[in-house]
Amino acid sequence: MTPEQQQIAAAKQLGVNRPVDEVLDLLRGLLDFDAGMAAKRKKAGCSIPLAIVAAIISFIASGNTSGATKAIMVIVAVLCIAAAIAAVVLFLRFRAQDLSDNLRVAAVPFLALLREDMNPGDPLHADIDLRPYDVEEKKKKQSDPYKKGVYYKIIDRLYLDPWFSGSVALADGTKLHWKVIEHVLKSDKTKKTSRGKIKSKTKIKRKTIAVVTLGFPVKEYVMKEAGDVERDEKRATVTLARKVKTNQADSPAFGMLVDLIAEGYKRVSVAREA
Repeated sequence: MTPEQQQIAAAKQLGVNRPVDEVLDLLRGLLDFDAGMAAKRKKAGCSIPLAIVAAIISFIASGNTSGATKAIMVIVAVLCIAAAIAAVVLFLRFRAQDLSDNLRVAAVPFLALLREDMNPGDPLHADIDLRPYDVEEKKKKQSDPYKKGVYYKIIDRLYLDPWFSGSVALADGTKLHWKVIEHVLKSDKTKKTSRGKIKSKTKIKRKTIAVVTLGFPVKEYVMKEAGDVERDEKRATVTLARKVKTNQADSPAFGMLVDLIAEGYKRVSVAREA
């Protein structure tokens, strides 16, 4: 990665205002980095139980042997424990470098789609927060522990994540502004089974709000409807918003933004054809 990409990956935040192709190259480099970290994290995670099992087997084997063989088995067991500890450390380190999946499932696909409707070399402004939604800074509310049904302890945490916004001038002269805000309710639930085991699970409820503003040049477009339109000498501007609730881990922002832009263009006709 370039020094700039390394800096962004460390901060997990970026604000850019430059030609769209440069922005996409920057983000694709971050995607490659994130995919590499995910592969390393998976490898380290798989190594942890293998090393622990190998250590247990070695200790058991050492108890059934004697002399030099027993010493070797003990050494192998100790090495396996050391390997397990090292794998845990690496796993945590790689996880700390993880970038939000919003980059892969929403931001890059959306900006790549916008590129198709822009003039080459035109600038694009974008602010993207690639930190997890549940960092402490984004937490707005936390409930006291409470009981419900079979769960004897439930803690709800509400997070506000305004992670994606930007603006661009499209090839037809339309000015586009967008923003995405996620409200995520994270519920950590704990219960005791009939066998006395403690089990915990986390449930996510996501409310995504997408807002799109389109400023259509009046020389090129005519609004089909006059309602909710701001006008001046050069532009007719319409703002559209949509809210979607899901229980999915991935943000639906990409589809929402595309649908809102399409809806905006349905409200205009080409002036030359009017």
